[in-house]
Amino acid sequence: MFYVLSVNRVLEPYQPKRVVEKAGAASEAHEVHDRDPSQGQKNLAEQKLANKAYEEQLQVAIPQHPLTVEQIMSRPVVTIHESASVKDLKEIMVNSGFRNFPVVSGNLLVGMISDRDLVSATTDQISKLFAQKVFAVDPRASIRNAVSVMLQEKLSCLPVVDSNRVVVGIVTTTDILKTILTHTSFETWR
Repeated sequence: MFYVLSVNRVLEPYQPKRVVEKAGAASEAHEVHDRDPSQGQKNLAEQKLANKAYEEQLQVAIPQHPLTVEQIMSRPVVTIHESASVKDLKEIMVNSGFRNFPVVSGNLLVGMISDRDLVSATTDQISKLFAQKVFAVDPRASIRNAVSVMLQEKLSCLPVVDSNRVVVGIVTTTDILKTILTHTSFETWR
């Protein structure tokens, strides 16, 4: 399940848009006229063999139980309190090496702030800088769905929250790339 934290600090369900893959030119149907009937049978046998090999590869490549956000998220997550100063945030950025931070009030998610928010900062108050509309994800969501939301909404991370808005982790593009590196068969990419 995905959530949007609205400006009025209400956690609302978010339904990602369904992505429909476009059919490429390779999928267009073409009528084939064989001059030699035996050549058509040979092509059909080759096609069946190729289809069987492809199906076998698919069975190997697709995991039986897709990984969840909880399995790859970074935790414990480094957060910053909404009453913190820009100076505090810069110090946390330097010490942690992170760029994105959930903004909390107590343990509850109230926003997100990143290094990009500081570029044009004219105040020292985090409370006037952080994004109050935040996309968040439930830890049980699939990685595929999380990536879909990140792509659709152009996000580099998603805070991971429980149903009470308590921040339990964060999933970043780095977490996803590490997962691809360790959980994907690169033999299929040759």
